[in-house]
Amino acid sequence: MSDDAQTTAQQRLTECEHRLTELRAETEALLKELGELQHSGDTAPAQAGQQASKQAQEQTQKQATAAPRATGQAIIAGASNSATSPTQLYATQTNSAALYLVGDVRGLTSVGQQNDGVLGYSGAQSGVLGMSNSGTGVRAVSQSGTAFSASSTGNTGAVVSGNGAGLVADNNGQYGGFGVIALGQVKGTGLYASGERAAIRLGQSPYAGAPTTGSHDVGELVLDSNANLYLCRKAGTPGSWARLN
Repeated sequence: MSDDAQTTAQQRLTECEHRLTELRAETEALLKELGELQHSGDTAPAQAGQQASKQAQEQTQKQATAAPRATGQAIIAGASNSATSPTQLYATQTNSAALYLVGDVRGLTSVGQQNDGVLGYSGAQSGVLGMSNSGTGVRAVSQSGTAFSASSTGNTGAVVSGNGAGLVADNNGQYGGFGVIALGQVKGTGLYASGERAAIRLGQSPYAGAPTTGSHDVGELVLDSNANLYLCRKAGTPGSWARLN
């Protein structure tokens, strides 16, 4: 690899690491907000910095609380509405949204107490489409379960593309986790990689030779600082390694 190409690759790696740091901070903030919502049971977070007297707060609460709406009654704007039956909106105009929401902070907060918070379906297009001018189009956050799950019964479960990195996967958990797990199931292939420049690239270790510390498992590959490739052939601390080139 030429010096220019190596410099460009290193710059891209630095950019990805910086973006991962930003996403971690945003994720922690969202998890904190989600925890506060679940603790308080309030699905509409109060605007920060609002100061009001006790009398004004009581008056606002009276205005913002609506009795449960019976089927067929109108929704009261600026109030917390509840109903015994689902509310459906249908727009017949071409290229028109049935519901358009704009918020100074967040356009929509949706909470499912026992099931999905948001369910998107389309007969011909995307079930859910997330777009952003400069931020993240769609962000998935979970406190204990899977943050993002994609499946398909007849085609590709997930398609990811990008002008820089198509997919950045980061394992920020305990030692021994994986950034990406690819399974081929019964007769499939776990991972397929191809590229006009190279099919796959391994990051180099800052140390020369096979690992001498830490716990390692069979099948691990390490490219040392001298571009020598080592394969772990026996698990252990540090395990048994064989040089492949």
